[in-house]
Amino acid sequence: MGSSNIIKNMVDGSISCTDGSGAVITTIKFEMGDAAVTGIQKVLNEKAVYESRGKVRSVRHTTRKIPQLTLSAMMAEFTSTLSDNIPITDVIYRPAGSAWASATSTRATTGDVFCVDVTLTWRGTTLGDSADHTMLLEDVHFLADFAEGDPNKWSVTGDVYGSITLDGIAVLAEVS
Repeated sequence: MGSSNIIKNMVDGSISCTDGSGAVITTIKFEMGDAAVTGIQKVLNEKAVYESRGKVRSVRHTTRKIPQLTLSAMMAEFTSTLSDNIPITDVIYRPAGSAWASATSTRATTGDVFCVDVTLTWRGTTLGDSADHTMLLEDVHFLADFAEGDPNKWSVTGDVYGSITLDGIAVLAEVS
């Protein structure tokens, strides 16, 4: 992908979720353009620094570090039976009658925690770039908090248990 001189911002983005079958895909409705991904690093492990007498003797990888996605979405409804008007809560709770009721986890073969793949996309082609820009977060498990206010909103946190890919290039690796 060629270089771009156009800085991207919250009006250029969208967030979508895909289940394990790839058949259930949702663009998150009314998300507020405040998505953040924390903990992106080349190797998904904590670092331990071993010192003696004030000198660093070794730096080693230890336990797995879990990146996180956070976002907010305005609340219009708690659930929907429509396939094209899906609130974030349908992705998280998969209520009966919703498009996500029979969705499968992206980690169905390795556990019982429901996860989805999340794609953050920023438009580029309409701004003169050779392509849109994407960040793929694999195997994300969501938790949500609700707050009444102006507007009512969901604050959503997702733990990223899989890999992270930027514009098609995997940027993270696990220590085996």
